[in-house]
Amino acid sequence: LKLTAAQMKMLLSRGELERVDKLLAEGNQALAEVYQETRLMIENLRQTPHEGMAAWLNQISQDFHRSTGIPVELHVDAKLPEISAEIQAQLMRIVQESLSNVRKHALASRVQINLEMQRTNLVLEIQDTGRGFNPEDIPQAAHYGLRGMRERTELIDAEFQIVSFPDKGTSVKVSMPVFETKEIL
Repeated sequence: LKLTAAQMKMLLSRGELERVDKLLAEGNQALAEVYQETRLMIENLRQTPHEGMAAWLNQISQDFHRSTGIPVELHVDAKLPEISAEIQAQLMRIVQESLSNVRKHALASRVQINLEMQRTNLVLEIQDTGRGFNPEDIPQAAHYGLRGMRERTELIDAEFQIVSFPDKGTSVKVSMPVFETKEIL
């Protein structure tokens, strides 16, 4: 927006009002998107999984569908092992960042979130039906979100995988070994 403002100033000095008007409209749209993104981030930071991961995932899925119109299919194993609050918080932030990326970039028609046990691993997967991407084409600004998700998985000793192909959607997967067999009631 700062660069756009400088460009508009130069165009005004040249009397190119039509181009200034176009840049103002684009800047206004960008500000509206930044405002919405900031509000969602602040709201998401306030959310914590007090009622467990299943309840939180259900709430975030409903909120995402309500704000974007994109349906979310949610599958959570009925019998998950006990998950510490710290691990739940990191998984929450990964889901939030994934959904934020879907909202901003994917042009998806549907999202699926799965949280399940696969043998001795707890696996969280967020898949979208969007346009996908080639990892080599990711703008530098987008690397922050992906790096943040990767760092969060490292904090909880989990593995992070992202698979995406142009026009094939994207899948974000977090897998972590679980050694405790105590179930959440």
